[in-house]
Amino acid sequence: MHTRAGPPATQSDPRALAELARALRIRTLRMTHRAKSSHIGTCFSMAELLAVLYGGVLRVDPARPDWPDRDRFVLSKGHGCAILYAVLAERGFFPASWLDRFYQDGSPLWGHESFGTVKQVLDLEPLAEKWRAFGWAVREIDGHAIEAIVEGCERVPFERGLPSCIIAHTVKGKGVSFMEDDLLWHYRSPDADEFRRALQELGAEP
Repeated sequence: MHTRAGPPATQSDPRALAELARALRIRTLRMTHRAKSSHIGTCFSMAELLAVLYGGVLRVDPARPDWPDRDRFVLSKGHGCAILYAVLAERGFFPASWLDRFYQDGSPLWGHESFGTVKQVLDLEPLAEKWRAFGWAVREIDGHAIEAIVEGCERVPFERGLPSCIIAHTVKGKGVSFMEDDLLWHYRSPDADEFRRALQELGAEP
């Protein structure tokens, strides 16, 4: 069912929505089993909610995914993205065959639906000013510089009568060149060759 501009076209048949929820659970079970992933309980817990929302409540159109007047659905528990992918496939936002590649290298369907850098997913800036606004004394440091960390800890409290906050800026995968600042290493494990290379960069024997 495609929705168009104007009020949402609501699917009110409980039996049809229950069947959609069942189909979503089946698709999700197959996806997680094939990918050897997890969080099936998280996904199953919201099957009926997604069935009702995407069954007709939300004003969305698979033919116009960037439609300016569309409703926006935000999934806060990113680990439950498998069932979100399932309902999007059911609604025709992308081919159902994509689900077969869920959680695999190179797949457009990642293990987290809101995957990216902190700035891309949920920009926290201006973080220091936010802490200061709540009455904290704030210092920002390089979270990989031992001297800066030690100095920051030794200077606590930064201001008399105020709680102290140290914001340590870090890099994902720091210490191994091919892992540094690469989102891939948020969720994957090194294969045999990558394990050997990482140990080598860290100055250890395989």
